[in-house]
Amino acid sequence: MRESRPTRSEHPTSSRYDASFRDHAVRRVTVDGEPQAVVARDMGVGESTLRRWVANWRASQPVDSSRPALRATPPGRQELVEAAVRVVSRGGLRSMTYRSVATEAGVSHGLVRHYFGNLDELLVVAMEDVVSRTMESGGMFSLSSDLADFSLGLETSVEQDAESQAFISEMVVEARRQPRLRPLVAHMYEALRASTQVQLEQRGLGNDPVLAAVVFAALDGLVFQQLALDDPDTTRVALARLREVLEILRHTRD
Repeated sequence: MRESRPTRSEHPTSSRYDASFRDHAVRRVTVDGEPQAVVARDMGVGESTLRRWVANWRASQPVDSSRPALRATPPGRQELVEAAVRVVSRGGLRSMTYRSVATEAGVSHGLVRHYFGNLDELLVVAMEDVVSRTMESGGMFSLSSDLADFSLGLETSVEQDAESQAFISEMVVEARRQPRLRPLVAHMYEALRASTQVQLEQRGLGNDPVLAAVVFAALDGLVFQQLALDDPDTTRVALARLREVLEILRHTRD
């Protein structure tokens, strides 16, 4: 029998969500491997709120070689997710089929159907996985309050995981052609903007969603440009100038 899961109404606390409620939500994402969008909807939590809880949990974990995996994934499932990302990054979304993913992963296409009821479900999980990894490598889970390290090393993370960035770009482009994909891409952008806002707020720039949207748009554009032109130096210089501008803005708000 499936474990009973608490809902917000079962936790009437003065702080709206109590610790056990937050911990259960985070566990469903980080241990059970459920997509954040599904957990947020099921538990009645804003997706950006859930992402912040997960980000805080991940940032609080010790960083060492013995650290357990963030997500307990059944054998073979993660390999299929990564294979789907590679297929889409190379050939676009239209190249993703049960057979192409299975071939890329070196398994039978029946295994893809076993783990994922349909390709849309695989796509949702792949997007969650890619966004989580790119946010972590891009410093979006940092607890720092120093503007000097805001998005530090972003150009390196793009170089090291170009497939994930290409996957995201393909999803954005396809969302224009296929309206069914727009909610998925909108969720992705919402999460990235929310994380950008958290990072800026930690660094003394206040709770300013419009500023976060502008800064994220700059970061997004730099990543897309580097992906297309393979020019990390331009990204590095532009990020340094962006930090200078943010430093000036922070002083005007003091």
